[in-house]
Amino acid sequence: MRINTAFLLLVLVALLPSCTKDIVHAERSVRGAWKLTFVESFYGTFTETSFNADESVEETGDLGTFVFTADSVTFDYTRNDTLYTGTRAWDLTSERVNAGFNKVTEYTLTIEDEFVFDVKFEDGTKNSHKEADSMEWTETPAGEVNSFVTMQLEAE
Repeated sequence: MRINTAFLLLVLVALLPSCTKDIVHAERSVRGAWKLTFVESFYGTFTETSFNADESVEETGDLGTFVFTADSVTFDYTRNDTLYTGTRAWDLTSERVNAGFNKVTEYTLTIEDEFVFDVKFEDGTKNSHKEADSMEWTETPAGEVNSFVTMQLEAE
């Protein structure tokens, strides 16, 4: 009996490193160089539950880059004829939320106090945050901002 308990503990200790949390995989996916390939900006009237878009601007091509290190992101991109450039701290958080009868993990990327994006890795399925090659970011309007923005990025 004593040998079985010791063996079981040894197996559990060996398996623990493979039980990495989703946020760790997601942060590893974010780190590196990303190319911005698509932006769609909607302008209009927004409420907490809906929006009425008066116009939208869609842009495609090589629109800029984001380079993430462990603690900062350097970005240089153009959206609707406006250049955004700088180096800022970033933070990725996750939250388990109800989606029908299941819970899903939603990710939020904050780039200092300048940007807050909802993040979808790859196709948004369960393990898409692991070694992702593409991301979709959505910035919803807050405060005086009157735009809703969706951005698509590809790993370089």
